Amino acid sequence: MPALRVVILLSVITLLTRPNLTSADDLGSDPSGADKPTLAEQIRGEWVCYRDTPQGRFMTIKHHLEDQTVVTTYDPNNTPLQSHRSEYRIESSGSVSIFRYRNKVVLIGPNVGAKDERESAYLFRIEGDRFIEVRGMLNEDRGEPSLIIWKRLKENPIPKPKA
Repeated sequence: MPALRVVILLSVITLLTRPNLTSADDLGSDPSGADKPTLAEQIRGEWVCYRDTPQGRFMTIKHHLEDQTVVTTYDPNNTPLQSHRSEYRIESSGSVSIFRYRNKVVLIGPNVGAKDERESAYLFRIEGDRFIEVRGMLNEDRGEPSLIIWKRLKENPIPKPKA
C-alpha cells in the first residue's frame, strides 16, 4: 500500500507542475486582449466520467452552471440513482486552481432533501476537453488522494425534461 501512495503522489505532483497548468491570470480576463476564455468560462458546461463495475457501466454527469453544480449518477440503464446540487467558486493559490463547493442539497436518492452546508474543496485544472480533479491534496484533507478525469460532454445521452 505505501508504494501505491507514492505512485499516486508522484502522479499528482507531475500533473500539477506541468508547464501548461492554468494560472491565476486565467481566473480573470486575458490581459493581452485575446479572446481566450477565462477559467470560469471554461468550467461551465457538462462533464462526464464512467465507472465500470460487474453490474455494468455507471455514468456520472457534472453540470457546472454560473455558480452552481449539479452532479447526477446513472445506472447502466441511464436511470438516475443519486443527484445533488451545490454552490461553487473557483480560486487560485500559487500555481494551482481550487474548486470550493458548499450548501449541498440532495435532489435524488435515499437522502433526498438532505442539506450539508459544510465547505469542501479540491485541486483542479482544465486541459482541453478534460476536467482533472485531484482530491485529498489540500492541507485540511485526510485520507488517500484520488484523481478523477472528466471529459466534456458533447452530446448528453439523457433526454432533457420537457418544460
